[in-house]
Amino acid sequence: MRYSYYQGIIFTQHAEFQVTTVANEGNLVAHKGKIIKGELKEGEEVSIKINADYRKLYSRLHSAGHLLDIAFHGLGFKNEGTKGYHFPKGSYVEYAGKVDLKDPKQFIVDMEKKLKDIITMCKTEDAVKAKVYKYEESKEFFKGAIPEHIPKGADVRVIYLMSLDEGCACGGTHVNHIKDIGQIKITKAKNAGKAFRVSYEII
Repeated sequence: MRYSYYQGIIFTQHAEFQVTTVANEGNLVAHKGKIIKGELKEGEEVSIKINADYRKLYSRLHSAGHLLDIAFHGLGFKNEGTKGYHFPKGSYVEYAGKVDLKDPKQFIVDMEKKLKDIITMCKTEDAVKAKVYKYEESKEFFKGAIPEHIPKGADVRVIYLMSLDEGCACGGTHVNHIKDIGQIKITKAKNAGKAFRVSYEII
């Protein structure tokens, strides 16, 4: 499926601004793109409409990355996930430390089978859930050590892809059910410096 590349539209009665990039800049959320109609004026009230197709794609990719992590540990690997990139070009999950793969091709086969098995066995009623913990409450989730990147006193949102998922602190978009992800294809698995990276795409 081909998606038009834009995040959404900011518009007024007489103007439209097509948003192609959204990014944090200090304490601000910057919406970047181009005016495609009229002129936006400072102080003017606006409405925002997201690109639903692109939002759905992001949700599928993001949930796929979380599910990949579950499958990776389900195969017995102990490496801790340290980084995830869940965007249309070059999606991957990265783990601390190297992994000595005797047969990289077999690892990909095993991962894709594990992913498929998890999606297949997940019941229809076992939907994705989000739970918000107060900062002090989240100590139990993090086993006493709240990550430094979480601001002190902030609420912590945790995503559970299914009942068997131990959860992951995350502020991103996700599907309603892992069956909505579709097929996950592992495109590459390799050591990258002191880390192990598993790249993927969705079909």
